[in-house]
Parts: sequence; structure tokens; C-alpha cells
Amino acid sequence: MSPSASWQPRYSEIAKEEVRASIRFAASKPPYRALVVRSALWTAFRDGSMALFDIENNMAKITSWRSANAAEVCSIKLIDQHVWILSNDGEVQIWDADSRTYVTTLLGLPRSAGKATCMLDVCVDGGKKMVWIASSNREIRVWTAATTKLVSSLKGLHNISFRCMEQEGPRVWIGCDGMIYVYDALTYELLSCVTVPLAANRIHVAPDNAVWIGGRTGTVAIWAWKDGRPQLVMQTTPHGGRVTCIVGSGKYMWTSSFDSRIIIWDAEKRRALQELAACDESYAVNWLAVSRRGVVSLSKDAQVVEWRYIQRKNFQLPTFRSEAAHGQSVDGAPPE
Repeated sequence: MSPSASWQPRYSEIAKEEVRASIRFAASKPPYRALVVRSALWTAFRDGSMALFDIENNMAKITSWRSANAAEVCSIKLIDQHVWILSNDGEVQIWDADSRTYVTTLLGLPRSAGKATCMLDVCVDGGKKMVWIASSNREIRVWTAATTKLVSSLKGLHNISFRCMEQEGPRVWIGCDGMIYVYDALTYELLSCVTVPLAANRIHVAPDNAVWIGGRTGTVAIWAWKDGRPQLVMQTTPHGGRVTCIVGSGKYMWTSSFDSRIIIWDAEKRRALQELAACDESYAVNWLAVSRRGVVSLSKDAQVVEWRYIQRKNFQLPTFRSEAAHGQSVDGAPPE
């Protein structure tokens, strides 16, 4: 599937910033999920194994753990200085982020709830953190982050899988196949349930509280909470395949896809600014993780790339396809 004919990347908005690959590294197998905590890249593979890389030391491997053939990891979050790792069997491993030591294991969802699909840390009551864990069987369990105590259980109205969640102010948005649920983050009351013309696959909230939703057909839709309900602001189809991740980095939003491309957007003006080829066009970009210097991409061909913002003067921003060798710095000018 190709991008919609009406969509074209616009480069003029990043007048003095350019994004290029700084480090390109070939992992031993395709990484699937990741989280950056300071200089450490916590990386999950589909077979359930994990590895830790130092992204400020040329992706040097720090350690690895979990035996292969464990349950697939579906979410990794930094919550109150602990790394929560959710597997699709509902199990959550909790690690200390600073010492990188194991703390405990929590059964976040009962086996009867189906496969775990996503996890979200929700801030309530002046900084208190709650952890929402959702399943393919439209169930949610809410836990306290500090004491790992179960405080609530929720269930959707329709027989569709919960795929993604994000907090927008006092509300939690949940994306499904053809529907969006919105809950009150404090009371757990269902505020709205609307039908949408896309199968929501990923969701992220921009600095202006706009809710960006990526669909399974390459669509990016932007929603906002207005007049007591979700309202569609704009929708476009910039990608030629499923949107695999949406992240925010400063004033930019990044989207990745099965079509091997990453698109960088102006979050406020909601315009595409730059397109990056993260891997060979026959492979998907699996995930994006925000780092201190930019964004790290994980691809199905096992490529791990850190993309950095570079300050330059008087230049025109090209579409940059990195050809850097694995694990080498590529701080030179982009190709002509």
C-alpha cells in the first residue's frame, strides 16, 4: 500500500535543525520493544529475551537476561524510577532503573483476561502514579505504582481488543478496532465511546494535548477533547503500512510504520517535516524510543539507529537515507 497522493513531506519548518543517523548498530536478532533510561537502552525481543545496551558508548552491550521462548514483551515503561516490563501473558517484571537489578514480579492480568496488549502509567492526585494494564479481551486492571496494589478492574462495552492507551489531562484514551474509549483517570468512569474510521494501533498525546492515533492502514488521525466528547481534528494517510509507533520528542512528533519509514512532524502545526528511511524498504520499523539526544528506532532487519538533532545554518533539509556501517559514527554531512 502506498501513501495517499495528497500527502507530501514539508521541509521548510525545521529551519536550523536536521535529523540524521548518529549510530547504526546490527543486533543479533530483531528487537521488538525498547525504552531509553538515561544512557541505557532496555531492549526486548519477540522471543521474550531482553538486552541492555549503552547508547552513549556506541551501543555496547551491557547485559542480557530472560531465557528465550519466554512470553513476548508488549510494553516497557519507566514508572517512579522503576522499569516495568509487561509480557503478553500478563506478567510484569519490575526492575530498579538505576542499579538495573530485579525487584519483583507481578501478575498484572489474570489468565482469563486474554493476552496483555498495553500498559500505561497514569498520574493522579498531585503526582501519584497508577498503572493501567489492558488486554485483548477488553479488560483493564489498575494498580498502584508505589505499592503494586490492585485498586480497580474495568471492562469495555464491546467485544474488541484494547490495543493502545495514553493519558490526556484527566482522561485516559484507549484505542481499539474502530472505536475509542475515554475514561476518567481518577474515578474510572467511562466518559465516551465513539466509533472511528480506523483500527487504532498506536496512540500518543502531543504537548498541546492533541491525541495522535496511528492506524493499521497507515492513517494518522488527530483528536481533541472538546465540548465533553472526542472530536476529530484532522486525518491523513502518510504511511504505506501499519503505524507501529508514535512518540513525542520536544516540539516534534515521530511516527514509524511497516513501510520502513519514519516521519517527523511539527506537533503544533501538525505538518510533516522530514522523512527518514530507517531500514531496507522490505522491512518494518518495529518501535521508536526517545533518547536524550533524539530518537532510537528498532527495525525488523535487526537495525538499531539513534537519530540525533543536528544544528546547522543555511541549509535545505533533504530526505536522508543512511548508509552508515553498523555501530559507527556518521556525524559527517548527509549525502548529496
